[in-house]
Amino acid sequence: MILEITSKDNKIIKSVRSLSKKSNREKMGCFIVEGKRIVEEAIRDIPEKIGYVIISHSFKDKNTDTYNSLNRSGLNVYLVPDYIFDSISDTETPQGILAVSDFCDNRINKGERLLILDGISEPGNMGTIIRTAEAMGFNDIILCGNAVDIYSPKVVRSTMGSLFRLNFKTENNYDFINQLKSDGYKIYATALTSSLSLEEVEPWDKSAIVIGNEAHGVSEDILSSSDINIRIDMEGQIESLNAAVAAAITMYKFKK
Repeated sequence: MILEITSKDNKIIKSVRSLSKKSNREKMGCFIVEGKRIVEEAIRDIPEKIGYVIISHSFKDKNTDTYNSLNRSGLNVYLVPDYIFDSISDTETPQGILAVSDFCDNRINKGERLLILDGISEPGNMGTIIRTAEAMGFNDIILCGNAVDIYSPKVVRSTMGSLFRLNFKTENNYDFINQLKSDGYKIYATALTSSLSLEEVEPWDKSAIVIGNEAHGVSEDILSSSDINIRIDMEGQIESLNAAVAAAITMYKFKK
């Protein structure tokens, strides 16, 4: 059933607007998914976490099939005037559809390949790395070192749906490294110096690779505890690669 909201002061609209702030997302345990394709993927992949969907009048007029599908879905769906949707959208040219979902993190399955993101700070990098992780078969991701919020609108959009299909866990300190080693993982941390060339690495049965902060790299706490520090050898005068590019190359090496 689709209900209509006509006031910008409606409590649901106010709630969505508040989710633009990280502190409110953490307090409420939910985040915004905006855009037709990614909302459709969220409904398909994590329907149990979708609180409600909001669409604009323009979206309804241009997307009859989607509107009818939403009407039959059993989800809570709200129809709003375009000006109200624009007031809660994070994009310059809104498509007219968003969903509010519960958080998906703090669970990992500890498969054979695990990715650790240590202080990744750029939303675009984080989103690209998450998307690439799915493509390379890294289904478990640990976030540490004050990494950017994976539920910020820019990160959510740039994951293009991979966020809903992978397992995430946030760690507030580095004690988890020793636990992973106890669980049989070998820790491979990316580092420019005192490291082994990626071309020479033979991946262990249970491998955890660490990608560090764009400016400062992997933290000393992890480097001192890693089993092998690894590097990507480069030609020319290039000293370092974008974090997302480095993550992609490294994950490909460890891809089963």
